[in-house]
Amino acid sequence: MDRSLNTASRASDSPEISGASGTFSADEVHGQCARIGDSAVFRDSLRLKCFLSFVVEMTLAGKCGRIKAYTIAVEALGRGADFDPQNDPIVRVEAGRLRQALSRYYAEEGRGDRIIIDLPRGSYVPTFQSRPCLPPPQIVRGDRSPASPSVASPTSPQPTGRALELANNIFGSVELLHTRHKQQMTVFLVELDSVRKTLRQSRDLLKLSGQLDSRERPAPPRPPTATEAAYAAGASDTGFPEEVLTASASGQPPQVKPEPPQTDEPTRRLAGPAAKPAPARIFKGAFVVIAVLALFEIAFDIDRPLVGGPNHGLLFRLWAASGTTTSEPQDGVGEPIFYVEPVTAIGERVSGTLSPAMVRERMIDALARFDDVTVVAADPREKALAAAVLEPRSKNEPSSDLYRLSFTIHYYPDGSLDVIVQAIDTTDNTLAWSKTYKHPVNLDPNRKKDRIVADVARTLLAPLGAIEARERIRHATADPMRDTYRCILDAESYLHSFDPSQYQPVHDCLLRASTELPPRVTVFADLAFLYLRSYRFGISSSPGDRALLDKARAMAARAVQIKPNSAFAQYALQEVLLAEGDIARAKIAGDNSFRLNPDDSRIIFGHASLLILTGQLDAGLPLLNEEAAKMPNGWIGYHVLMALGCYLKGNLAAAAAQSRQIANPYFPPGLVLDALVADKDGDLGRAQLDLAMLSQFYPSWQKNIGAAVGRFLPVPAMAQRIAADFQAATAGLPN
Repeated sequence: MDRSLNTASRASDSPEISGASGTFSADEVHGQCARIGDSAVFRDSLRLKCFLSFVVEMTLAGKCGRIKAYTIAVEALGRGADFDPQNDPIVRVEAGRLRQALSRYYAEEGRGDRIIIDLPRGSYVPTFQSRPCLPPPQIVRGDRSPASPSVASPTSPQPTGRALELANNIFGSVELLHTRHKQQMTVFLVELDSVRKTLRQSRDLLKLSGQLDSRERPAPPRPPTATEAAYAAGASDTGFPEEVLTASASGQPPQVKPEPPQTDEPTRRLAGPAAKPAPARIFKGAFVVIAVLALFEIAFDIDRPLVGGPNHGLLFRLWAASGTTTSEPQDGVGEPIFYVEPVTAIGERVSGTLSPAMVRERMIDALARFDDVTVVAADPREKALAAAVLEPRSKNEPSSDLYRLSFTIHYYPDGSLDVIVQAIDTTDNTLAWSKTYKHPVNLDPNRKKDRIVADVARTLLAPLGAIEARERIRHATADPMRDTYRCILDAESYLHSFDPSQYQPVHDCLLRASTELPPRVTVFADLAFLYLRSYRFGISSSPGDRALLDKARAMAARAVQIKPNSAFAQYALQEVLLAEGDIARAKIAGDNSFRLNPDDSRIIFGHASLLILTGQLDAGLPLLNEEAAKMPNGWIGYHVLMALGCYLKGNLAAAAAQSRQIANPYFPPGLVLDALVADKDGDLGRAQLDLAMLSQFYPSWQKNIGAAVGRFLPVPAMAQRIAADFQAATAGLPN
């Protein structure tokens, strides 16, 4: 009686929810939400579980109007009350992750669940749908033919309700287990085949070694026969020892006691027929020593400490490429550490102006979006934190450079203010960088605060920026094969210079760094860019080698796997997808990259590149112009992209102004574009010079300009136009 009352009470307290394809009670939805939270997809992600639980509870409570970006960030994701959804994309990012996680759950563990919880795109309000029930399983006995009727007759009872749901869940779980079992068996068979191949090669090697030994050494002496043993043992009156005669009379083989070996070994060596002359032994010993040294040179590159440079030994290369989980000890300086100090306020703050706490929080968030930077929240000058963060744990591990970032805000009665920003290098207590921002009266604080944060982050952490310039000087004497951060700095330098002579050293040190634990996302992203450049230019193999593009794709995917919210990893994936011609997915990766870190100049350039190369010139060119004005530099990448965009729009004057700044003979797309613009501009001398450099450094481009340009321009129509214009422009030029 009590049980029925409790059941009725719970049913009355659990309102029904009308979904897209069914009606459910709140208890059923709660149970489904709990199953999702306990799954392997959600088990290690507290933020996704909080997000899902919050929006589901609000929907069940009939408060869908409260499901907004601000309430989700504050009540589910732990953001402060000053959260600004227009400038912080955390809710949009987590919503995208939640949709992907739900899709994975229902594709794997939740294949048999009856209730489907979904988060439609463009909304944070969840929907509830009922999955159609699977038909009952047909039981077919082994003695029935395929055409025979099923065992279950129309009059037999069919499972309904809870029984049918249970059957569907069981069959879904069995199918999932079967799929996973097949995957495990596939991996096992691949490993087994590898082991068999290794054993077969080892056996062949042992056979070969045995054959070589048999050729070099004399054959062992055969055992003496009974007669020879008899003579050696001494004859009797009949000429044979007694043991031999006895054995012959009985018909058994003779038993001869072996004589002890002679002890006069030096005499036997000198007098024996196998003795070799002394010069032959010396020659053989010298040959063995030289052969051993040659093998050590090939395997270990033993002269590297004398001649310098990276290790090119065969064993080192095989070990570094095998996916090993160990790494060499480091002896350099680690990546920089930033501590943003509490903001100092001078004067009375006027309502509506910048808040000191918000400036600090925004600055910490902006710095943390960069990969090769560590941001600490507590004062690192405290003894406990200094011992844990700044000091190396052993003499072979790197220490790190600490930069203190201080903000001082001067408030004035009229509402204007000044913001002074200073970056202090605590290694020598010098001022690394400083700038003063002036705010006039009646200025929108939301826009200006973001401008300050973006400008500080871009100036400090951009490639070739203030911090990187100091770090290059500090790491100048470090060995890139033992200092990962020095290797990353060298990779950044190579990616900006296009000098092919830097490719191999950078590739070797990045490959070594890829074996470190924990893995670093920048190492794999840089490897993706290196393989992609070799695929396009033909640095380490022939241009267009598909294996290099596959390597680039694997490295970019690994970088995203290590850190999905890394803007640089998403940028590397975007570039690889563009090279593969997958424009739709490249746009997704590019949008993710730009949203994750809009303050990184590399990401801004990558997003503008994506827009221009896919034909969105009106959106890409202004973005590129704006970024070039903020970070003035002579990098060839900006000029090539702007020249290409202006050329495609028909603005030859602007294209000529940009192409004249392309003077790098190692960048063939720049040479092609400059030759096009020079020909249109009537400057035939410059066009001939571009053609000569292209023939000297990249002859394959002139032979097959269509395929070469197609590796850079993902849109076929754009690539065909550039190739046709180049052929027309160079047809009339003398060779």
